[in-house]
Amino acid sequence: MAPRSFILAIVVMFLMTAIWPSAMASAGQPMPLKPTLSISPLDPPEVTIEAAPTSTSSGIFHATVTVDKPPAIGTVMVSLDATTSTDWTTTVDPATIPFTSPGSVQITVRVTVPPETLSSSVGMVTVTGIGTYPGYSTPPASSTGTVKIKQYYRCLLNITPTLGIDNPQTYKIIVTNNGNGNDSFELNIPLQQVLTKVGLSVAFDRTTTEKIPQHSTATINMTVSYGPSAASGKKEIYVRSTSKASMSSGNGTVYTDAMTTIDVQPWHGSSGISLGVIALVIVIIVVVVILIAKKKGKLKFGRKPKPAPAEVKGDTKVQKEK
Repeated sequence: MAPRSFILAIVVMFLMTAIWPSAMASAGQPMPLKPTLSISPLDPPEVTIEAAPTSTSSGIFHATVTVDKPPAIGTVMVSLDATTSTDWTTTVDPATIPFTSPGSVQITVRVTVPPETLSSSVGMVTVTGIGTYPGYSTPPASSTGTVKIKQYYRCLLNITPTLGIDNPQTYKIIVTNNGNGNDSFELNIPLQQVLTKVGLSVAFDRTTTEKIPQHSTATINMTVSYGPSAASGKKEIYVRSTSKASMSSGNGTVYTDAMTTIDVQPWHGSSGISLGVIALVIVIIVVVVILIAKKKGKLKFGRKPKPAPAEVKGDTKVQKEK
């Protein structure tokens, strides 16, 4: 039979376990605490990442993880994870934190976006943590932030190469938006005065494209003509495409240049008459003149008849008397 004092001790411990929390609460005293876990709001609450055309780009948040626990509880191990609504690569450092006493630790959250990420993309980043201690775990804690993508501007020009002798000549210009957002482009000739001095005239069927999505194209026709005074030979023509979105971005205007060539031939003026046509006209005129002259008897064809030979006797010429 157990000693009476041992039984009494067990009864006292039972009563303390059952009655003490209620008594403390009734007296307005804090009840024995379980560990609590909290994560501060992400700093900054919003990050704008400058996406790149060919490489990944990253944005960084910071936050503070805090654990409050009574001394009687041992180590609380906090495990952290971070995700984005757009499935971009997201990491948190450190990912695990042991708390042997109450305290706070700063964490870093990094979000990485792939190349060519659209500027219209918006990602919600969420950091979640949970603390575990022997036999128990804390309720999850979390914090959120926003990730936006900055627009960049790029353009590709493809001009149909032509070296024919037609005048005027028409070139097809393919404008490709290689930026990461909708953009329209304005075309012009940066060396227009130089072309005018050499007798060339350049005109577009339109000078501005519609808004083009990423990796989409628009077509603009360019017509080049020249007059009789234009020097013959190959002439280079530079075309510039300027991003209209970059003009209002405040970060500098972005443009792309491309070059094509026209072959200027003599007498290929604005009338469009070529050397071959001129030569043909001259031949026709000569033939007509010859036919008219022959018809009027002013022009005879064939060999001239030889005069009759004089009578010869021996080696002496004899002339008949009348």
